[in-house]
Amino acid sequence: MFRQGSLCLGLVLLALWIPGSGHAQGPIHVDPLLLGRYVGQYELSPTYVLTILVESDRIYVRAPGRGTRLLVPASETEFIEIESGLRIMFGIREDTREVDHLLFEQQGFGRRANKVTNEVGLDPETRPAMALADDVLARYVGEYEEQPGFGISISRNGDQLLARMTDQQGVEIFAESETEFFYRDTNARISFQLGNDLVEALILHQGGVDLEMRRLD
Repeated sequence: MFRQGSLCLGLVLLALWIPGSGHAQGPIHVDPLLLGRYVGQYELSPTYVLTILVESDRIYVRAPGRGTRLLVPASETEFIEIESGLRIMFGIREDTREVDHLLFEQQGFGRRANKVTNEVGLDPETRPAMALADDVLARYVGEYEEQPGFGISISRNGDQLLARMTDQQGVEIFAESETEFFYRDTNARISFQLGNDLVEALILHQGGVDLEMRRLD
């Protein structure tokens, strides 16, 4: 099981082939304290969060829809996923020495993801979901708005609810209780608020922010 813990040894790679470099690089040692500080979740967008995990002196990245992949070090702050050539570079603030973001680069395109938490929690891809009755699922279907032009549409496909944010594709959400739902490809959650057995609003929990959206219909 992936975990963040004290590491007895630094991460070492005896012979790493760097894509595009034309040669193998010698041993790379990563300070164990620094390695543990990378663990956490990094948000690229409200629906796309990268999770960094550490297990047995190895570091991994978990991305929505791609599972968990091993990273190998090119330096103390730069790591590579060999299969895809994805490069991840961790950013450390000069004033606090805290890891506050990462940059990931693939096929010449780079993006920044800010660190939103040091916790990794349960793996949402394997987290069990609760089965709800048809009438419970049906009551959540509708349109919810935070402000004009921005909201979430909740629809239903059989016994599965889908949440579609404005200008984005619908994403499946899964029940952990009758009113609490979670995404499998991100750390976001949705809480439905009831009043006299009617759904009045939902709250989107994402990256430490709770965004309330009132029901329109």
